Amino acid sequence: ESKWNERFNELKDYKEEYGRTNVPRSENKQLCEWVKTQRKQYGKFQENRKGKITLERIQTLESIGFEWVAQNDESAWN
Repeated sequence: ESKWNERFNELKDYKEEYGRTNVPRSENKQLCEWVKTQRKQYGKFQENRKGKITLERIQTLESIGFEWVAQNDESAWN
């Protein structure tokens, strides 16, 4: 739980600085992987499959405008 909160706060800071929640691997590998994991877990949640994400975490991510679908915007990756 505390690791999740640490990563969430890191993502929140990232969003404040860069204006997005899509984190390029080249900028922050660990945070990028965490974001990908949240998206995968959300997919499981939507399909009613066993996953680790809770409704509370989904709502917390959505409170900062979390992007559930990765964007392939060239400007975000350069």
